[in-house]
Amino acid sequence: MKKDIHPQYNPVVFVDISTGRRFVTRSTTRSAKTEVIDGVEHFVISCGITSDSHPFFTGKNQFVDTEGRIDKFQKRFGSVRRSGGKPKLNKYEPLHFHFPAPFSSRKTGFFICRLLIAPLFCFIGLIMSLTPDHFDSQPAELLRSGRPVLAGISGGRDSMALLSLLSGMEGCRVIACHVHHGLRPEADEEAQFVREYAASAGVPCVWRRADVAGMAHVQGISTEEAARKTRQNLFLEWAAEYPGALVALAHHRNDQQETALLHLCRGASGIHGMSPVSIWANGLTVVRPLLNFSRKEITAYLEEKNIPWREDASNQSTEYTRNALRHHVVPRLNEIFRRDTSLSFSRACRIENQIRTALAQALEAMDLTDPQGRLYLPGVNRLPQELKQCAVHHYLRQQSVPDLTEAAVLRVMKILDADGPSRTSLPGGKMAVRKEKRLFVKDAPPQINKGEPRPADTAGGI
Repeated sequence: MKKDIHPQYNPVVFVDISTGRRFVTRSTTRSAKTEVIDGVEHFVISCGITSDSHPFFTGKNQFVDTEGRIDKFQKRFGSVRRSGGKPKLNKYEPLHFHFPAPFSSRKTGFFICRLLIAPLFCFIGLIMSLTPDHFDSQPAELLRSGRPVLAGISGGRDSMALLSLLSGMEGCRVIACHVHHGLRPEADEEAQFVREYAASAGVPCVWRRADVAGMAHVQGISTEEAARKTRQNLFLEWAAEYPGALVALAHHRNDQQETALLHLCRGASGIHGMSPVSIWANGLTVVRPLLNFSRKEITAYLEEKNIPWREDASNQSTEYTRNALRHHVVPRLNEIFRRDTSLSFSRACRIENQIRTALAQALEAMDLTDPQGRLYLPGVNRLPQELKQCAVHHYLRQQSVPDLTEAAVLRVMKILDADGPSRTSLPGGKMAVRKEKRLFVKDAPPQINKGEPRPADTAGGI
């Protein structure tokens, strides 16, 4: 290959302007609009139609008029004669074009070829997009590092896609980990299904039965919180059997949107989305390689690969808040804005995570904690009020306080003053305590729950 004779090959993102679907790739095409994705500047190319909107692939014969593109199409090709004279166009009715036979117009034939062939290539790109090569760089590097990967596998569609992808990923030592919560009659069959599939794929499998309902009753916490604690404790036990192990979870882009909505509606001070890589309080590294992929893409991957999965009937119950958002709120948002709104939430969460990471690094540089990991209050109280609240919020997040709201942070702010209360309650059965100019978090004394425990809302994973 000769040097200096080829056009520049640039990172680009093709955007379907009808649906909002994005295809991140490389091309010689350039544009005036750019966007930074994972630290790399990409040229943004708007596409009128892709495999995500073309009726041939979606199976829906519908109009999507974005920025007057239907009108432009009609103006260009609406002059094609029908039998009986000039066509009368009605924007409320489907267009039925009658092209001259046998396609005497070279322009018309070229248009038809573009219409049929171009979406085919987009479709091929869509099918091939869900591969380990398209994971974010940081999760991909960790997964290929040779460290044992403890993959949380429930048997649902998301976790089965994760197991399939990791089992075929070069350099990835995956172990399927299943938790039997003992909350549903079909849990026994799901555990057997996971074990058999893992065996057929040549993947080691560990599993454990847990009394989540009993734990919730004894500790006086919700069943959902008890299930989360149980899973994290079991992963910590399994990690002891696999030194250097990290945890892989199957959260995807739609889970990210639901989580962000939950946090916002519950009064959180920010979106608080999930990160591709995070650290649990017990020190385990957690990766979420599917966070940029949608539920639709995951389902298409499973169907393409003929991979079975199990449906959790409780995911259809709108009694749980997350399910209500999934089945009622999110579809309505997509309908109003006429696009996949999970993309917007994904971008917002990514930006906020970047800001929080930078802020955390700045706070760590201030050395506000003592050797025991407690927050040193004289150093915190010297900070400006806004930064002081950020420091407290960051510390509570480090202590894995679940469902952290702004109201909880403000309660903790009150105990920073020596004249204020010395302790306050926190979500998740925890409490913040001020002692000897130090602030720390500990478990609250257990309370007996007299009521019947609710079934766990396990749709959001760990």
